[in-house]
Amino acid sequence: MKQTLWTSWIGHFSSLCRSTPIFFILCVANASAATVIDVRTYGALPDDASDDSVAIQRAIDNAPDNSTIYFPRGTYLVAHVNIYNRHGLTLLGDGSTLSVLKRSGSYPNIFESSGSTDMLVTQLGFDANGIVAYGGFVFYDAKRITITKTHFFDANQQPVGQYDRYSWVFGRGSVPSEDILISDNLIEDLQLEVDYGLRVRIEGNTVVRPVATAGIGVFTLNDNTTAQGYTIQKNTIVDPVVSAGGIVLHLDPPSSSYSTMKSFRILDNHIVYTKYISGSHASAIRLGTGDNSQATRGNVFDDIAIQNNLIYKDPGSQYDFGDINGIIFGNSSATANFKFNNTNVSNNRIYYNNRWGLHITDIREKGVNYVEGNNLGSAISSDIMPPSVPTALTTTYISAYQIDLAWNASVDNIGVSKYRIYRNGVGGSFSTATSYADKNLQPGVSYTYAVTAIDLSGVESSQSYPVTVKISKTANPISATPRAPIVNAVTPRAPIVNAVTLTANPVSIPAGGTLTSAWTAIASPTSTDWIGLYQRGAAAASYLNWIYVSCSKTPGSPRASGSCPFVVPASLPAGTYELRLFANDSAVTTLATSNALEQTKRKR
Repeated sequence: MKQTLWTSWIGHFSSLCRSTPIFFILCVANASAATVIDVRTYGALPDDASDDSVAIQRAIDNAPDNSTIYFPRGTYLVAHVNIYNRHGLTLLGDGSTLSVLKRSGSYPNIFESSGSTDMLVTQLGFDANGIVAYGGFVFYDAKRITITKTHFFDANQQPVGQYDRYSWVFGRGSVPSEDILISDNLIEDLQLEVDYGLRVRIEGNTVVRPVATAGIGVFTLNDNTTAQGYTIQKNTIVDPVVSAGGIVLHLDPPSSSYSTMKSFRILDNHIVYTKYISGSHASAIRLGTGDNSQATRGNVFDDIAIQNNLIYKDPGSQYDFGDINGIIFGNSSATANFKFNNTNVSNNRIYYNNRWGLHITDIREKGVNYVEGNNLGSAISSDIMPPSVPTALTTTYISAYQIDLAWNASVDNIGVSKYRIYRNGVGGSFSTATSYADKNLQPGVSYTYAVTAIDLSGVESSQSYPVTVKISKTANPISATPRAPIVNAVTPRAPIVNAVTLTANPVSIPAGGTLTSAWTAIASPTSTDWIGLYQRGAAAASYLNWIYVSCSKTPGSPRASGSCPFVVPASLPAGTYELRLFANDSAVTTLATSNALEQTKRKR
């Protein structure tokens, strides 16, 4: 039995944390002991045609806990980089517009992390590069993760299909992810999803044209799911090309049972429609179930506040909430068998021309302590929508006399005219670009900056998150300009030649059906090298089916590269899975892990 080969594969990890006054627990590395690893020292070269995945993976694998993986400015080709059971890593670039990690090849995910704690991802851009389904930066079983000042986009957009396309996604792992902060990011043509979480804060982000289910989504994905302690506030969602809503809390699949959605605060968000979106009759905010004819048991929707949200419909567009449901919609029924308890829907403002007489709020199956009031609809005939708040304000150059700033572009229904730069609270400077150089400064003085966007009608956004800089009295600049290659900062290993790959298709995994598993570049294949099917993040011994690379369960002719049909168990529940390729040597070496596979009824 293969299980006997895994008995020594046991690991432990721990962390030391400190409490902070904000809602989550933050763990940080000791700055004096921190290590900074430049990915170029392991062979990653920006702005060329070579895939940098192996070099970046090697940099991460060799980085000690509580260290920083640094990506100098440029574009890196990356896919299927894994961060498993790590503590205290920071992924850092020179700015979301300067350091970009671009998906390479057919693997859907750019990064994937399982079991990691105290991670910071900041000042990086991510290009999904033609993603058709899923993808993104995926987390499972995560604790204390901060994602801030990033830009996630797709420079090679494909036609919108029925599958979700992700930026940041916290999936259904073995335990809930905890203490997640996602703040001050720009996401374009992709959705943000945090499922199965405790103490999650999603704040101050801009999400533009997300597909295909939600802009910001929380889904059960199965029975016995917990999602508690979420604050979703001060985000801007623009033109969601989705079937459910701009912000969604859903049983999905609709038959999910014994799941809890509790203590949600959906506050002060802007949901903006600038054009007619054919076929997408979604609500602006939606909670409950996608199908209230599905019977469920034991589900809880409790302690939910939906307050002070602004919903705009551009007066020049034809789109006017053509759905039969409410703009703020809580979907349940006697058959669905759950109520919205301790729920407050109040002080929301909708600017639109209500040609169809649609309800502003439609909360079905109101429970105990349900409160609703002062949700107002106003006709709109002129441009009153402010642009989205600029995100990811960053310093890109600092000298004794000059500070250079950069930020993500804002979005507006009629167009952004310019940006106003506030220095120490005074907004006297402007830029038509998403950057600005502030000159003739004084050494030894602190400067605090914020940026707003102004549209063609003169409507100004709120201020960005500030950044404060104290200029040194020395004249030596701190710059994001590429430095000379670092020699022997960390001794690189010899380049890996013909790294083994493993892929699985299709990415939508059919229970009882058949996948195609394909591998390349096994250096010395044996007749007993094998492929196993695993739930994502599962222990090494927990395979669900397996075959030798001879395409059967009996040894055969070994092949360095090839493909095999792989039968999926008919009893496979909804969830996220992967294939793993093993060398059946004494150590049972993992040669490669495939792309993520989804078995779920969520596909639309």
